[in-house]
Amino acid sequence: MSQSLKAPEQFSFTGDLVAQWATWRRQFEWYLKATRKDETDEEVLVGVLLTLLGVEGLKIYDTFVFATATDAVKIKPVLEKFTAHFEPRRSECYERFKFLRRHQGQDESCETWVVELRRLMKNCNYGTSAESMLRDQLVLGVADAGTREKLLFEKDLDLIKAMDILRACEASKIQLESMRTAGAVQTVHQLASSAPKQSDKPHTQQGGGGARDKGGNKTRDGAHTRPECPNCAGRHAKERCWAADKTCLAVARGAIMLGAARKRGALCILSKRRAAK
Repeated sequence: MSQSLKAPEQFSFTGDLVAQWATWRRQFEWYLKATRKDETDEEVLVGVLLTLLGVEGLKIYDTFVFATATDAVKIKPVLEKFTAHFEPRRSECYERFKFLRRHQGQDESCETWVVELRRLMKNCNYGTSAESMLRDQLVLGVADAGTREKLLFEKDLDLIKAMDILRACEASKIQLESMRTAGAVQTVHQLASSAPKQSDKPHTQQGGGGARDKGGNKTRDGAHTRPECPNCAGRHAKERCWAADKTCLAVARGAIMLGAARKRGALCILSKRRAAK
C-alpha cells in the first residue's frame, strides 16, 4: 500500500508562502508516516524533502547554518529551518486582517467557509475569545442577507446556534430551488398538453398563408398588406393591375385613371365592369 501512495505536489514558491508552507509541511509529514519512511535513514528523508521542494528549495537549504553538521541531514532540524525561513515576520495584525476579510463566497457552502475561517484563526492569537470572534465573523460575512437577519434576530446567539442556523438556511435554500425547478417543469408539461393540436388549428391557405382579397393579395388578417394601387385602388403586385393600361371612361378627358376618379367620388365604368366579372 505504501508504494502506491502519491507524494505531495512540488512546493510552489508563489502566493502566501507562510500559509502554503504550513499546509505543505503537514502533508509531507503525514506522507512520511503513511509510507513508513520515518523508520529509514534520515538522510534519505532530507533528500525526499529537497526533491519535492525543487531548485528553489535547494537554494534556500544551502543558506542554512546548523548547530552541528549532523543536523543538516536530519529531517526535523531541516524542517524547522524551513519553517523559520518562511515565517520570519508573522504579523498578528495582518493575520487578523486576513481573517476578518474572509467572507463567504456566493456559491460557497457554509461548511467549507467555516473550515477556512478556523484555519485563518490559528495565527490570530484570539485566545479565549476565539469562538465569539468566529461567531461574529459568521454574522458579518455570510453571503445571504436573509440568513444574516435570522442570525441577528436570535437571542443569546453563540457559535453552535449560529452554525445550526447557517446549515438550516442553506438546506432550505437548496430545497426551495429544487421545488421551484420541479414546478417550472410541471408548468411546461401542462402547457404542452393543453396546446391545440395541428388538426385543431383553423385552416389557412397554403403557399404563403393568410386571408386574401379578390386580387389574391393578403388582407389585414394575413402576414402583411400591400399599398393601395393608384390605378384601381386595389392591393396587389404592381405588374398585376388590370387597369394599368386603361383610361377611366367616367372622366371626360380620359386622362385621369381609375384611382384618381375614385378618390374624387366619380363612378368609374371600368370598376362596374370589373365587379360584374
